[in-house]
Amino acid sequence: MLVGSAIHALKWLPEAAEFIKRHTTELEQLPRLIYFFCATLREDTAEHHREVLAYLNPVRAILEPLEIGLFAGRLDASRLPLLERMLVKAVKGD
Repeated sequence: MLVGSAIHALKWLPEAAEFIKRHTTELEQLPRLIYFFCATLREDTAEHHREVLAYLNPVRAILEPLEIGLFAGRLDASRLPLLERMLVKAVKGD
């Protein structure tokens, strides 16, 4: 079973976390790979890997994966609400 989520505001998307909570019993019976995408991983450092893996702690408390996949995400700021878009622009310095 492959389960995944993007990271938003340092957390899994609520729908993905809810899916795991709702289907924990069934998922425990299957081999599972949990993966997620996070823009933090665009800079591939050990510190960023530790930081991003910590985002998975609430999910791992419910269901421990057999494997974890980490992928650098892409941030499309144009799809964010205005306040978040302004914050991204301020952080990026654009």
